[in-house]
Amino acid sequence: MIIPVAHDDLYKKPIHEIKISYETDWQKIHWRTIASSYRNSPYFEFFEEELNPFYEAKTETLFEFNLSLLKRIFSLMQISFEIEFTSTYEKKYSKEIIDLRNIFYPDQRNLNVPLYNQVFSERHGFISDLSILDLMFNKGPQAMEYLLSI
Repeated sequence: MIIPVAHDDLYKKPIHEIKISYETDWQKIHWRTIASSYRNSPYFEFFEEELNPFYEAKTETLFEFNLSLLKRIFSLMQISFEIEFTSTYEKKYSKEIIDLRNIFYPDQRNLNVPLYNQVFSERHGFISDLSILDLMFNKGPQAMEYLLSI
């Protein structure tokens, strides 16, 4: 699912200034898709009230939306975290800083992960690396244990 953004000077702006477009009702579409896909999962109802507000309130920037959703997911999974931001772009950081900017390459993902029951696995088989929501809705409290086992 894609969150539409305003395209005015899109490539000239810092990432934290990219505004979300509300020309379409993408929030309603996203939440309906999530709910219809996962309503029958074991833990959807457990997380529904915590996640639904992200698809009702209007957030100005994509960065703000992503950051607040990330914080909520970390909180729900009981992951302690500290996020720090830089004020300038650095090509390289000192060895004291863990730079995760280039850690994820979609074409180089490790797809050999342990299987777990997914809502549509009887029809489609297990789909690896689907999303954190898929893991949370299907594994619930065991989601963090699952991630640590990888």
